[in-house]
Amino acid sequence: GAFAVACLWLARLRLDPVLLWAWRLSGSLAAILVIGLQAFLLNPIAQVADVGALPILNGLLVAYAVPAALAGTARRWVDIENSEAARLLTGLTASVLAFVYVSFEVRHFYDPYFENSLSVVGDVELYTYSFVWLLFGVALLAMGFWREAPALRHAGMALVCVVVAKVFLIDMSGLQGLLRVMSFLGLGAALLGLGYAYRRFGFDQRQIQRRSA
Repeated sequence: GAFAVACLWLARLRLDPVLLWAWRLSGSLAAILVIGLQAFLLNPIAQVADVGALPILNGLLVAYAVPAALAGTARRWVDIENSEAARLLTGLTASVLAFVYVSFEVRHFYDPYFENSLSVVGDVELYTYSFVWLLFGVALLAMGFWREAPALRHAGMALVCVVVAKVFLIDMSGLQGLLRVMSFLGLGAALLGLGYAYRRFGFDQRQIQRRSA
């Protein structure tokens, strides 16, 4: 991945087609390796793995956060391709790896050696997933507005909707009485606020794009 990003950077400076193809081939291989194998097939949940007991500074950082940062860097420099598909794929790769990383870090916090199965997940851990995923979705939304990237905005809103569904259907199943009512009202208000912000800023950006066109 680092080699691919270095080739992309040099290709932007020198306009060298050889370097451009080196970026395409090595970047594709790195993405297939990290997403296909490290994220889905050979992850610490699928098999017991010792990634280190320290939070954040552990093997997950190298396996997922660093490749996510490399993909995010490539997303900024991929304008040389002049291809919407290339921008979409690099952005999607960075987002997926970042999501996998924060999810595995939550699991690592409660089970440092990934010894327990997913069936042994406590209520506090479930709430932590919801909180972290909600923050991640809001971050995607904010980055989508900042970078004027519709794909990031859509992905962020989709993740927020998934989190809301998870909270309603799973997390709140154990709550009763007034606490459950207040939780529903608070989550509904947060969802309405996010929806308003999404429509407001998205509409403003569409107006700016139409005026500039």
